[in-house]
Amino acid sequence: MKKTFILILLLLTACSPLFSNQEIESDCFLKFNSTPLEIFSSLSTDSDAFLWLAIHGGNTEHIFLKKNNIQGYLMPENITLDMAHVDNTIDLAFTGRVFKLSPDWSHHHIGGGRKNINLEVEILGKQYLLMEQFINIDLKLNLPQRCQFSG
Repeated sequence: MKKTFILILLLLTACSPLFSNQEIESDCFLKFNSTPLEIFSSLSTDSDAFLWLAIHGGNTEHIFLKKNNIQGYLMPENITLDMAHVDNTIDLAFTGRVFKLSPDWSHHHIGGGRKNINLEVEILGKQYLLMEQFINIDLKLNLPQRCQFSG
């Protein structure tokens, strides 16, 4: 019984990428410009935002993001070593595109990953993502249905 259970887990983990899904939706909202100070309410005028250069490795999501020229994530605080400072008044150009990411089986069931949406933002000519938890609630609630996850 133990061997069967372990075999099933190994099989699910190995086939894990088959259960993930990544999509890009365009024209989800009007393009707009902002600054980190306007986006992150927790950011003080004397604090910088950060770029989390987390797009490396070979998992399905990272391969998809690299293929679509995403460099990393815009963040309000420094949470790891792979981060670069961004002036809190730098121009952020939101493109209107939404990245819909569904984790693979192992990231969902073992790692706790959930479906999420991310907004594409251009900073100094490079593309990054703004994570769902930092998206303005009014903007998020007014996204077209095709740009969200249903249920």
